[in-house]
Amino acid sequence: MFLDHEDYIFFIYLLKKYLTKDFKESRIIAKKEVEIPANSVFGQLELYAYCLMPNHFHILCKNLVDYGIKEFSKRILSVYAGFFNEKYSREGPLIQGCYRAVPIITEAQLIHVGRYIHLNPYKSGIVGGSSEYKYSSLQNYINNRDLPWLNLHPTLVQSTNWSKIDSYAKEIEDNPKQGIFI
Repeated sequence: MFLDHEDYIFFIYLLKKYLTKDFKESRIIAKKEVEIPANSVFGQLELYAYCLMPNHFHILCKNLVDYGIKEFSKRILSVYAGFFNEKYSREGPLIQGCYRAVPIITEAQLIHVGRYIHLNPYKSGIVGGSSEYKYSSLQNYINNRDLPWLNLHPTLVQSTNWSKIDSYAKEIEDNPKQGIFI
């Protein structure tokens, strides 16, 4: 799904494009630069965390309106698939099957999912430490930095010492009965 740095960056750009209020893209039309408004889903969902892996991605978000996540997924995945297919001279769908959505009912589940998402590159062996991974929202949590399109969830901010996230992974590995975090 992501074969090089440009692929990851384009997907993150699409997150920004479709989740930012009043986002506009610059385009050249008839030799003039014009600003084109994006078909944004701002106000339809909130994005709390993400992590892009080589063959899949995770997002933690909340529907603010019915079908907000569905509309967001439709826009971002169709544009990304077109980009990927053109870049790599391929045809057909990029994503197989439907996405898996799990409702989060409790605060403990929310904390678990936030940690799971951010630990995924480390647990998969892609990096030696989660904070080394560039294609997730972890640095935003470490630095306590919201973006116009990424809302740090207060429970996640308060529940974890994000600068020591890898120590959680080590603790789970050493004491597997302690939790079902990964």
